[in-house]
Amino acid sequence: MGRFDLNSLPQCGAKTRSGEPCKRLGNLHNGRCKLHGGRSTGGKTTEGKMAMRTNPIKYSFDWFGRQELDDDLIHEGLDVFERLVELGKLAAPDDWMPELEALLAEHLVALEYAKHIIAATYGPDGFMLAQCALDHYYKQTDALHLHFHIFRMMPGQLWFQQLASRAQISAQNQWDARHIRPGGFPKVRKFDARNMPAEFNMLRHALKMLKESSL
Repeated sequence: MGRFDLNSLPQCGAKTRSGEPCKRLGNLHNGRCKLHGGRSTGGKTTEGKMAMRTNPIKYSFDWFGRQELDDDLIHEGLDVFERLVELGKLAAPDDWMPELEALLAEHLVALEYAKHIIAATYGPDGFMLAQCALDHYYKQTDALHLHFHIFRMMPGQLWFQQLASRAQISAQNQWDARHIRPGGFPKVRKFDARNMPAEFNMLRHALKMLKESSL
């Protein structure tokens, strides 16, 4: 096997800081040298492909002032929504959870992008269905803007709700690991109603009065 002829490689040609084209040898994949994107594989995810489109832009006005709607992404989001409608009819989490999470892992950006189109097309119920699916996925992946859910249960989620997300279970396990004493669980204090919140005492007093008035 003969030696590879480096002279067969093209010159990079990328514009340098001096304004002259780069004279380094590029690769066979995209013709660029390692300093000008020769090792780049290009955008793989939806977000990565979006980011690549901004590379040639010099001024923010060119980006924010001349954007157009992405029809392909909207149609992709609407297709995902139609599948969510079918999944929303399933009651047991084991029936809808695996497909829902796989669906959003692949089409998350499309559904987020199209959710206001969904609201305009299918009304508030359609928007709520899409948002419940997104919130379920964000809780499972412990997205930053929903990280608070590990401390407080989110109210009003009509679809795709479960007892506890993976992030909640993980946080609970970490709490247990920090607080469990060597050789056993934390010592539990003896129950004392005086330690209960004032609201509980008020409720207990109200129930006592109601019981006495019914006698």
